[in-house]
Amino acid sequence: MNLINEYISNNSIVGASLSVLIILCVTYFVVSKSFNFSKQSKTPDVMVAIASGIMITILFLHLLREVYETNKEGPISVVIISLFIFFVLSLINHSHSHSHGKDIQEENSLMDDIKHHGSRFAVLAGQGVHSLADGIVIISGWIASPLTGLLTSSAIALHHVPMMMGISNKYKDIYTKRFITIYIVYTSLAMLLGIYFAKVIYTLVAKEYFIAIAAASFAHIAILDMFGHVRESHHISKGSKVLFILLGIALAYMSEMSHLH
Repeated sequence: MNLINEYISNNSIVGASLSVLIILCVTYFVVSKSFNFSKQSKTPDVMVAIASGIMITILFLHLLREVYETNKEGPISVVIISLFIFFVLSLINHSHSHSHGKDIQEENSLMDDIKHHGSRFAVLAGQGVHSLADGIVIISGWIASPLTGLLTSSAIALHHVPMMMGISNKYKDIYTKRFITIYIVYTSLAMLLGIYFAKVIYTLVAKEYFIAIAAASFAHIAILDMFGHVRESHHISKGSKVLFILLGIALAYMSEMSHLH
């Protein structure tokens, strides 16, 4: 059993690490082209809506089912406790935002808030917490299966790229382009840290407890983060929100079903 766990862990690390590298390259390319990106564009919100559908499907179809199939109270309790911890940690993440439609007054308010109540360190610390959770999600998907890993990595990319675009457009008048680049690299390194942190957890605890922590991480990002952003978006209609979330659900559902059968 230990040999099997070690084999799965080593191979999942490679897949997850490559996924983060690809996300880094794509994010840098897109953000470097998006400094004049239209704040009224629908594309970022569409990407997050699809990602939320993928994440929620993997959560309920794969991870939570594995937790409940153990028929043990421990893993179920770990889901609840871990979800609470992720929520508390997210409270310090003031920098995380997908908004692309701020008016001039809101932009000035944001700049004043950063100048008087924030710092570069605070911005980096807040985003680091979020990226750590992203890393845990990515490695969890790869440990479940290569297909789930690819789906999960795609969902994180669809979520991460618009987020970095929004942050770069907000902060470009406050911070230099060099700092934005460092910011992008930093978030990728935080993802890698999350991956290796999750690997340590996987080798120290039983698989069902690791899956429970992974399920909480999925729920935190999909429900509290992605769905929240889609709900608050003013750039796509309510019907479009439902349509693109359903598209993500369909993509993940068909992929997971083909894998299970």
